[in-house]
Amino acid sequence: FSFSTPHIHQDAQGTLLFTPGSGVFMAINPDTGKEVWRITYPEGYSIIPRPVVGHGLVYFGTSYDSPVLHAVKLGGSGDITSTHEVWTAKKAVPHTASFLLVGDELYTVSDGGIFTCYDAKTGKVHYSERVPGNYSASPLYWNGKIYLTNETGTGTLLEAGKEFRKIDQFEMKEATLASPVAADGALYIRTDKKLYKYEAK
Repeated sequence: FSFSTPHIHQDAQGTLLFTPGSGVFMAINPDTGKEVWRITYPEGYSIIPRPVVGHGLVYFGTSYDSPVLHAVKLGGSGDITSTHEVWTAKKAVPHTASFLLVGDELYTVSDGGIFTCYDAKTGKVHYSERVPGNYSASPLYWNGKIYLTNETGTGTLLEAGKEFRKIDQFEMKEATLASPVAADGALYIRTDKKLYKYEAK
């Protein structure tokens, strides 16, 4: 009973499909369906955040009631639960929004509006700050900036980096649950009733 979007990754083991599930995170060969390795955890249902990969690690969330952020070293075979975990975080981890990896920093926004920046390699917290509202939409990185849109349509624009720097705030004035998308030099935001496209003239 989980909803996370799988992630396709290529490394020395070939092409792998990473899929978080209820109680297990699996790396699967997408051509054969064969499981290559797995991580198990005691709690886990309604898993929503999509995994992200970088620095030889895969980052994923577990459990809806008490979400945990895991950073796991890539590689291995079979059950690697006790051998490949590098770091975890439990405070203000999102139930819903996916994680954002930019360079050496990993960003999360909790459902209740706590925005956290981690050192992606070690799990050290650079900062953890409140942003307005509750969040279902995932954060977006574009051109050195991070875009957050809360459930009532209030957007917060932050500067990417190890220090919390708010640049601006904007209002969609409508419920917004979907994650924003950047493509072809434009920013797309879907609200409850409309799809908006923003681009420089």
